[in-house]
Amino acid sequence: MGDILRLYDEMEQTGKAEIKMDADELDEPDFTVRVTPFERGGSNMVGLANIVLNDSFAVGNVSVVQGKNGMFVAMPSYKAGNKYRDVVSRLQRSFVRKSMMQCLKPTIRQRNRHCRRGRNMPHSRCRMTTGGL
Repeated sequence: MGDILRLYDEMEQTGKAEIKMDADELDEPDFTVRVTPFERGGSNMVGLANIVLNDSFAVGNVSVVQGKNGMFVAMPSYKAGNKYRDVVSRLQRSFVRKSMMQCLKPTIRQRNRHCRRGRNMPHSRCRMTTGGL
């Protein structure tokens, strides 16, 4: 947070519209993912995830959704007019892929377990895929 405040001060002092700071290291951050199953009649959302980066920064309200072409992960967003805008942007493809798969794995395992045990679930939810991730 201190870097953000420092950059803001620099922006005010220089009069620039934007100041950018690159990280010293471009390695992927360490992260953990916690997924909670989510079920609501008529909803395609099957889980909610929380991603913690470097034990320092958390991204909550990450949705695991069963779509027509398989499951996908939707970052937190808000509605602006008729469009939805992401609150968090994904920048590094390899990190995005790893973190998204970590969000999907527990949900797929749990749904497959329920389907094998014959629990009452909509048929479409018994054949979950990752939609090409």
